[in-house]
This record gives sequence, C-alpha cells and structure tokens, in this order.
Amino acid sequence: MISIKLDMSDFETLADELRDLMIEDMEDIMSDVLAELTSAPPVGTPVDQGAARLGWQLDTTDPLKMEIYNRVPYIGRLNDGHSKQTPAGFVERAVMKHAPD
Repeated sequence: MISIKLDMSDFETLADELRDLMIEDMEDIMSDVLAELTSAPPVGTPVDQGAARLGWQLDTTDPLKMEIYNRVPYIGRLNDGHSKQTPAGFVERAVMKHAPD
C-alpha cells in the first residue's frame, strides 16, 4: 500500500504568520510616512497656521487597507508647491522614501 498525505494546516499557520509580519511592516511604513509628513519644513507639510500639518490622519481600521489622508481643502495646492517652505511633491517624496524596495 502507498499512501500520500498532505496536511494543509501547516500552510495555514505559515500563511497566518506571514500575514502578521506583513501587517507589522505595513504599520511601520505608514507610521514612518506619517511622521515625515507631520515633520517641520522643508521636509514635511508647510506650516502657516498648522491646520495642514495637523490634518494628517492614519486609518488602520482594516489592517490590510491602511490609509494616510488629509482632508484640508488646500493640501493638494501645498503639495503642488504653493508654499515656499516645502518643495512641490513632498507627499510623494515621503512615500517613496519609506516604501519598501
């Protein structure tokens, strides 16, 4: 008699462990990006009265779909270079600086 057995429970455990590690890495990256965006110019968000810099929020409600957002109406203009404090594209630079290779 020949018997071949495949136990998928080992793969489920490995998949769960990998998922947890990936979520931890994502949280670290998102925290680093948020820290960069809320830092002082010329790296982070330009500051006049502080609303734009304080407007950054990190949503971790769904750990597989984390989001950093800013609902200040003029944040796009600031990122386009409207302020002389921070060069245009500071949001993209923050993301690329902390994105995994």
